[in-house]
Amino acid sequence: MDLHCSDEEWVALRRDLGKNWRREFQKNRNFVRAIEPGAIALVPRPGRGVVYAGRVTSPFELLDDPPWGEEYLQLRRKQRLDVSDECSHLADVAQCITVDDFRPIPFASVPAWIRRSLFGRSTYGLVGPLESLGFDPYSALVKLLDNPRSAFPSWTDELDEIERRLVEAVGPNQFEHLCVALLQLEHPQESWVHIGGSGDGGVDGISTGPNGKVVGMLQCKWAYQGESLTIADSAAESCVRQVLASIIHPSEVTVPEGLEFWSRRRIAEILRKHANRLPLALSLRIAHVADRPPTTGQIPVDD
Repeated sequence: MDLHCSDEEWVALRRDLGKNWRREFQKNRNFVRAIEPGAIALVPRPGRGVVYAGRVTSPFELLDDPPWGEEYLQLRRKQRLDVSDECSHLADVAQCITVDDFRPIPFASVPAWIRRSLFGRSTYGLVGPLESLGFDPYSALVKLLDNPRSAFPSWTDELDEIERRLVEAVGPNQFEHLCVALLQLEHPQESWVHIGGSGDGGVDGISTGPNGKVVGMLQCKWAYQGESLTIADSAAESCVRQVLASIIHPSEVTVPEGLEFWSRRRIAEILRKHANRLPLALSLRIAHVADRPPTTGQIPVDD
């Protein structure tokens, strides 16, 4: 089956497929047709601490009987790997695209909004743009391929740059922990704890006051478009502070009544305020507002 065939031929080929197979084959065809020479292929290898990246040099190729098939099976035998299902093992490598050269890029250098696409349930997929901020994954990856070292930042306390680094470096899980830490620093008389997990749609942080009562709740939305939501349920006391935090959101986003909204700018301000007490600020090279390093690249030193 040629996934690059015309739409008319494809309709005819699909007639012989069952309903479930049609859906799977259509998904694969859409994926294959979206990949063109010049695209960038990414292969995450967390155990090595890197993402391998390379430029695609030829269209997807579907080989029924590859000339190097027996050589590959012999290699598996030599490594004492299973070869009982030859068709399956050959399919692992026979259905492929050609890449010029895979180069290792440190995970920390890959923007968080791209990283999060590398750990979905599917073993393959496409990385989409971050349209609300005008971020294009191809442009970002080209820069990394050309100069991986350029991703290491210099020190800054400029709010616009801090906002950019938050989007580039902080993924959904890390964002929740950051917001809990910032709330703890903003309200030292309370005790804040992180609960739940990214994507569960529920409360992500809860604070308790000196009297043992719940006084605050946090919900983090890595990307928020102004949709309706509730944090505390109807049984919670009315005095409970409810904080909604988001990194990616429209500039004029409308927030449900009764919620304290931590926008990207607000988070950047609080992060800069407490930078000398946060390990993440060290990773992102965010200087404490009072330090103001005089020379780009210098590490600020507290008095």
